[in-house]
Amino acid sequence: MKHYENVLDENRRKNIVYGEILKNVPTASRDKEQEDGTMVKQLKPGLEYKWSFDAQRNLEVDLVGFSTTEKNAVKALADNLFPGKVKVK
Repeated sequence: MKHYENVLDENRRKNIVYGEILKNVPTASRDKEQEDGTMVKQLKPGLEYKWSFDAQRNLEVDLVGFSTTEKNAVKALADNLFPGKVKVK
């Protein structure tokens, strides 16, 4: 059961950081209308959110195409939410 809880925690951390980027880094996201007319947030073209976990199970986030200012904003968000558990590249 412990392994399942760890994996669930890691998955949540990954998803929460991504959601915080869309919500709190406006220069990195845009609104997109779906076929049913609802609006969703997504990364702007040319930006990528790549992730992995290191040997200590820290989330490593590679923000491809993001500016230094945007990366610093994401680092601050991640440090506030998950101190010491997220590394931003």
